[in-house]
Amino acid sequence: MDVVEQISKLQLQLKILQDDEMQHTKTIQNLSKMAARFRIGLQRIYELHNSGDEYSEREINDKTYGIVVDALAGYK
Repeated sequence: MDVVEQISKLQLQLKILQDDEMQHTKTIQNLSKMAARFRIGLQRIYELHNSGDEYSEREINDKTYGIVVDALAGYK
Protein backbone atom coordinates (compact mmCIF):
# COMPACT_ATOMS: atom_id res chain seq x y z
CA MET A 1 0.00 0.00 0.00
CA ASP A 2 1.50 3.29 -0.97
CA VAL A 3 1.53 6.43 1.15
CA VAL A 4 -1.11 8.24 -0.92
CA GLU A 5 -3.53 5.36 -0.41
CA GLN A 6 -2.85 5.32 3.34
CA ILE A 7 -3.38 9.08 3.57
CA SER A 8 -6.62 8.80 1.61
CA LYS A 9 -7.93 6.18 4.04
CA LEU A 10 -6.92 8.30 7.02
CA GLN A 11 -8.60 11.36 5.49
CA LEU A 12 -11.79 9.38 4.99
CA GLN A 13 -11.72 8.19 8.61
CA LEU A 14 -11.14 11.75 9.80
CA LYS A 15 -14.07 12.97 7.70
CA ILE A 16 -16.32 10.29 9.22
CA LEU A 17 -15.20 11.27 12.74
CA GLN A 18 -15.81 14.96 12.00
CA ASP A 19 -19.28 14.21 10.63
CA ASP A 20 -20.06 12.13 13.75
CA GLU A 21 -18.81 14.94 16.00
CA MET A 22 -20.94 17.50 14.15
CA GLN A 23 -23.95 15.22 14.51
CA HIS A 24 -23.27 14.86 18.25
CA THR A 25 -22.93 18.64 18.56
CA LYS A 26 -26.23 19.16 16.74
CA THR A 27 -27.89 16.56 18.96
CA ILE A 28 -26.58 18.26 22.10
CA GLN A 29 -27.74 21.66 20.82
CA ASN A 30 -31.19 20.27 20.01
CA LEU A 31 -31.45 18.64 23.45
CA SER A 32 -30.41 21.92 25.08
CA LYS A 33 -33.10 23.79 23.15
CA MET A 34 -35.66 21.16 24.12
CA ALA A 35 -34.66 21.41 27.78
CA ALA A 36 -35.04 25.19 27.62
CA ARG A 37 -38.52 24.84 26.10
CA PHE A 38 -39.55 22.42 28.84
CA ARG A 39 -38.10 24.67 31.53
CA ILE A 40 -40.16 27.58 30.15
CA GLY A 41 -43.21 25.31 29.95
CA LEU A 42 -42.78 24.17 33.54
CA GLN A 43 -42.44 27.78 34.64
CA ARG A 44 -45.67 28.65 32.82
CA ILE A 45 -47.45 25.69 34.47
CA TYR A 46 -46.13 26.74 37.88
CA GLU A 47 -47.34 30.32 37.29
CA LEU A 48 -50.72 29.05 36.12
CA HIS A 49 -51.22 26.94 39.24
CA ASN A 50 -50.00 29.69 41.57
CA SER A 51 -51.61 32.67 39.85
CA GLY A 52 -54.44 32.95 42.34
CA ASP A 53 -56.91 33.05 39.48
CA GLU A 54 -59.97 30.90 39.82
CA TYR A 55 -59.91 28.22 37.13
CA SER A 56 -61.91 25.04 36.98
CA GLU A 57 -59.98 21.79 37.00
CA ARG A 58 -60.91 21.39 33.33
CA GLU A 59 -59.52 24.84 32.45
CA ILE A 60 -56.27 24.11 34.29
CA ASN A 61 -55.95 20.75 32.53
CA ASP A 62 -56.62 22.35 29.14
CA LYS A 63 -54.13 25.17 29.75
CA THR A 64 -51.51 22.71 31.08
CA TYR A 65 -52.03 20.49 28.04
CA GLY A 66 -51.60 23.51 25.74
CA ILE A 67 -48.35 24.48 27.46
CA VAL A 68 -46.97 20.94 27.14
CA VAL A 69 -47.94 20.74 23.46
CA ASP A 70 -46.28 24.10 22.84
CA ALA A 71 -43.10 22.90 24.57
CA LEU A 72 -43.04 19.71 22.51
CA ALA A 73 -43.69 21.58 19.28
CA GLY A 74 -41.07 24.22 20.02
CA TYR A 75 -43.39 27.21 20.42
CA LYS A 76 -43.42 29.71 23.26
